[in-house]
Amino acid sequence: MTNARPTDYKEQKGVSMRNLVIAGVVVIVALIVISQALYVVQETEQVVVTRFGDVKSVHTSPGLYVKAPFVDTITSYDRRLLRIDAPPSQFLDRDINILEIDVYGRYKSVDPRAFLQTLTTEDNARAILAQRINSSLRAEVAERSREEIIGGDVELDELSLIHISEPTRPRLISYAV
Repeated sequence: MTNARPTDYKEQKGVSMRNLVIAGVVVIVALIVISQALYVVQETEQVVVTRFGDVKSVHTSPGLYVKAPFVDTITSYDRRLLRIDAPPSQFLDRDINILEIDVYGRYKSVDPRAFLQTLTTEDNARAILAQRINSSLRAEVAERSREEIIGGDVELDELSLIHISEPTRPRLISYAV
């Protein structure tokens, strides 16, 4: 009987160790699945959830959300007013003078679903919108003299700003900005 006891003890120890390893593996797998299924939307962002490229949902309010793990992907966009700072460019004015103008613009994503489908990323948005703003500004600078643009008695008022942005507005709305 003394020989039976140590064997039972070893078998029990082996079974409990096996159960402990299995429980550890189950806990690790559960943590991985939970971490893949939950995501947080911050106050300054909006999130588009896609499944195999198709938009499944859009979340614009902050909070904790659930998605299908390993299947759904999240794309987040900043919902604040963002700045585009294009490199300085040379423009010709009405009198064929070369002016070097530093251009910047501000935009905000208003429809994250359309933004994802047309521009994909914020970097693409900056590049495309900078090109659109530069081309519109180039057309406006070509219609004005150097004195109207950089000095003299003429000030760039609100009407001029609206005039510059109005031709570009329909093209920007198609990008959801």
